[in-house]
Amino acid sequence: MTTSGAISETANCGSARTSDATIGASFQFNGFLSGDDGGDETWVIVIIYFGGPSVRTYKSTDPGMLGGVTVDRSDGSHWSTLQGGSYDLTFTTVSNQVQYPSGSVYDAEGSLDATLNPVPGSGASGVVALHATF
Repeated sequence: MTTSGAISETANCGSARTSDATIGASFQFNGFLSGDDGGDETWVIVIIYFGGPSVRTYKSTDPGMLGGVTVDRSDGSHWSTLQGGSYDLTFTTVSNQVQYPSGSVYDAEGSLDATLNPVPGSGASGVVALHATF
């Protein structure tokens, strides 16, 4: 995962997961990074779409898309795609479906690109650009 702009970091993160359940499909990733500048960040990525995952690009502007990307810093500042930002989630492969009573989990490869804007009142300023491959 690489970020630039108001937060500039590069990190190897844990695995992402995509699933399909009766309430909708989702892509989820959570990460905690200790920044080079001494600040710690907690990243939360939850993107919800309908229908099982497929090889395509899901955009925040597509009808029915929910969720987004947020980052919270240890100093209390926050950025989010939900503040007028955007994301593109691309699956290049989706495989190894494992079914459970409540839905399915898949292996997926692809990328996530997002633009996060500062959350008013949090002390954040500037824009954060995120690029992640999984």
